[in-house]
Amino acid sequence: MRPESIDPLHIEDLRSELHPSIFVRQESYSMLLLRLPLEVDKTLQMQNYGFIWQEGAFYRYRREGDDFEPLSLQQLYRTLDGVIDRALQLTKQQHERLELLEEELYEQQNLQEFMPRWFAAKKDILRTSRVLALTLEVFQRFLFRLLGEDDSYRIEFEDLSEHLQRAERSSQLGLEKLDSLYSFYITDSNDKMNKTIYALTIISAVFLPLNLIVGFFGMNTTDLFFTEAGGGTFAVLGIIAAVSTGTLYLLYKRKT
Repeated sequence: MRPESIDPLHIEDLRSELHPSIFVRQESYSMLLLRLPLEVDKTLQMQNYGFIWQEGAFYRYRREGDDFEPLSLQQLYRTLDGVIDRALQLTKQQHERLELLEEELYEQQNLQEFMPRWFAAKKDILRTSRVLALTLEVFQRFLFRLLGEDDSYRIEFEDLSEHLQRAERSSQLGLEKLDSLYSFYITDSNDKMNKTIYALTIISAVFLPLNLIVGFFGMNTTDLFFTEAGGGTFAVLGIIAAVSTGTLYLLYKRKT
């Protein structure tokens, strides 16, 4: 069954799997196209749901048969309730994964996998947020038009709008949490790097003077210190020990 006098361009919009959410009002009909996220085999996908509103009657576009299914207002509510609820559940699942990622980060677990998982979560939640933001705006325009003509399901449809708002806010909070986790990860990584550089600096500060002393006494020149005196080797070792101790003491005093 097909509504009458539908613009062919709008039919093409309904057929498209990539068209963004849109609400169109014509003289003889209105078209609502909602794009919502869902998860299939742990992969984020976007699904379009098209509806025509003509002379107080509703029709749902069925892509499988390229036709329209008539709906009552109650059936329209139940259909929208189902697809919006799936989007809300998706945002909850995304938050659960973020909480697991956050817990592993704070406990210093699987740090080598943090950035790949962070980028994957960022991509999915960002896509979800953008789609939900536009869908919420379109649905609220449709809701204003619908409730202006039929008030029998006001509470139910306003509840659907509230669910969409919760899903959109949840995705925004997910993006904020991702930014916080990234900042913590970078700060922790920089702190570890600074400690490593500090340790290497201490090692260098100790061994560079020793290399200078060893190089000096290793020269094949005449009149070198301690070459003729007895116990020259122990004297050089004493100098090395004194220089090492002095260097470590200076580093300790500078740190404190």
